[in-house]
Amino acid sequence: MSIPAEIGRYRIEDVLGRGAMGVVYRAYDPVIDRRVAIKLIATDLLSREDREAFLRRFQREAQAAAKCAHQNIVAVYDYAMHEDSPFIAMEFVDGVSLRQMMDRDASFSPGQASFIVLQVLDALRSAHEVGVIHRDIKPANILVMAAGRVKVADFGISRIENVELTNHESVIDTPGYMSPEQFEGRPVDARSDLFSTAAVLYELLAGQRAFPGRAFTEVRRRITLDPPPTLPPEVLHAAPGLARVIGRGLSREPADRFASALEMSVSLRDALSNVSIPTSLPEDRTLHRPLPRPAPLPGLDRDGQPVVTAFTREYATREGTGDMVRHVEQALARRLGPVAKVLVRRALPNARGIEELAAALAGSLPDPGERSLFIGEVRRLAGAQWRTGVPLAVAGGTAPAPAGSAPAPPGPASGSSASWRVPAEEVDRVQRALAAYVGPIARVLARRAAAESGTVDDLWDALAGHIDRPDERTRFLAERRRG
Repeated sequence: MSIPAEIGRYRIEDVLGRGAMGVVYRAYDPVIDRRVAIKLIATDLLSREDREAFLRRFQREAQAAAKCAHQNIVAVYDYAMHEDSPFIAMEFVDGVSLRQMMDRDASFSPGQASFIVLQVLDALRSAHEVGVIHRDIKPANILVMAAGRVKVADFGISRIENVELTNHESVIDTPGYMSPEQFEGRPVDARSDLFSTAAVLYELLAGQRAFPGRAFTEVRRRITLDPPPTLPPEVLHAAPGLARVIGRGLSREPADRFASALEMSVSLRDALSNVSIPTSLPEDRTLHRPLPRPAPLPGLDRDGQPVVTAFTREYATREGTGDMVRHVEQALARRLGPVAKVLVRRALPNARGIEELAAALAGSLPDPGERSLFIGEVRRLAGAQWRTGVPLAVAGGTAPAPAGSAPAPPGPASGSSASWRVPAEEVDRVQRALAAYVGPIARVLARRAAAESGTVDDLWDALAGHIDRPDERTRFLAERRRG
């Protein structure tokens, strides 16, 4: 994949990273004479209607991020379009992610771990005061500069990217920092960020994840059902009060957590009353020594393109196979957005047929009913190829897909539309209205709420809870009256 010479007025210098939704570039702004980071978002898999709603949401999120002015937050400078794709220009941070630091050196003393997390909490306090919730606090979004100064990235933007994808790991990083209410589709507020921050603090102290697991379902079970993990004995001996901070921060119910980032910060300092909190990290911790070039993702080359192996070449011209993969991408994109392209490419090298591909991809859908609908749609698309063990390839012929391959009309998250107690056309209408505020996930939320709502008013009221800003909730509910 070639690097563009320019994006807007910005001169592109290098690739900083690739993620589930696009690419981050290092660039130069000749007007202001400063280096910036450009985040270019891919929207090519979305339908026109979904794309328009997504763009409106992305612009609002960029505006929200720009409101977050704080020394521990990566600043957002600009939002614009480049060849029909949106991008934001951000502050360029000369540092490494906390994820990279933890991967090369997992040992942090209670004082060092708290020094990092207290800066994260300062950033969250500032953002929460202006009504911005991060929703995706994790080590990859915490950037560490010289002397251990911290900047939190992706404020306001993180809601769009709900799957962490890093270039130095062999599997998709499971969402081990999401709060229980995020998994369960409940309304999210500032206390969700505090849960995620507590999970990061635990990992810094324990040297392992608070909720480990390689599969989405395994991590979800641990977060929503298991009690908070226990800190190692040596940490508890050094600072016994940290157990209370971790336990309260990782409470399943938001009401049982800290009420604010400030309250969590004060509690963390109190827990370290007999431990010295440094004012910087040692130079060997933050020295920007060269890191090895990230290994390519499984099945992808260093530019994020599918690797053509002897296995894939053998079946590259199999009739309709390439079209089938594209149909599967589109079916998943209707549920997850543009991240579907990355997930399909990641699953292809290990899939021996359509059935295995569908099963692997279904694990990325948190709702059981939506998983069943997705697998059923792929089964109908595949026709005779289902359960035949026919290997798949990324590139394929241009022959039409098998007979009967037209996607089935979307149904509710569980059961069929016959189980809804509100008209299907009303569900579609509320979905379109909600998409303007939450993006493509509106489809899942609307169908899940339709299965649980007794009246049209119940449906609109339930979905309004997924919109954070009061003025936006008011505008959303006004759409109901215009029906």
